Amino acid sequence: MRETNNLIQQFFSDNERFADLINAYVGEQLLNASDLVEKDSQITVKAGREQKIKTLGKYRDIIRKAAIDMDFILIGIENQTEINYAMPIRTMIYDAMSYDEQLRTIMKQNKKRKGLTSAEFLSGFRKQDKVMPVFTLVLYYGQEAWNGALDLHGIMDLKRMSQEVRRLIHNYPINLLQVRKLSPTYRFRFA
Repeated sequence: MRETNNLIQQFFSDNERFADLINAYVGEQLLNASDLVEKDSQITVKAGREQKIKTLGKYRDIIRKAAIDMDFILIGIENQTEINYAMPIRTMIYDAMSYDEQLRTIMKQNKKRKGLTSAEFLSGFRKQDKVMPVFTLVLYYGQEAWNGALDLHGIMDLKRMSQEVRRLIHNYPINLLQVRKLSPTYRFRFA
């Protein structure tokens, strides 16, 4: 299983293949290989204060910074040879950690700025500051059809909750591509 994951990572580490996969998934020419910049696959988050700081580290399989139109987006690929029944939480954590990493970078830059409002100073984030969107594609190669949840609500027991309470609970869908279910492989240039 680990060897298969390594081979898949190596295959999609090529920017031509990476762009082609994302283009096939979205159904249009969105990316070119030249639009992609490799990013460090390790993401770390620091939580706590002073002596009680804890560090959480995760590794994405592949992540690229992509130029789309005049903006940037972070695109991650997570390879799965087995069904991961907690995948909505796992992708949510990866994405949240990517947003946190961007936030910490902006906060570090803003510490050096003069003329911040009190709200900007306290949050470390100015009203005009923006983070890049993050998109994660789960690439599933398993033998059996994916029968795991496709969103966060799918792994919650919400049956007894009223509709009013349910709508307060944020959902987090995953982007899943089941490789073995692909029929129009002509959409891929490398196929």
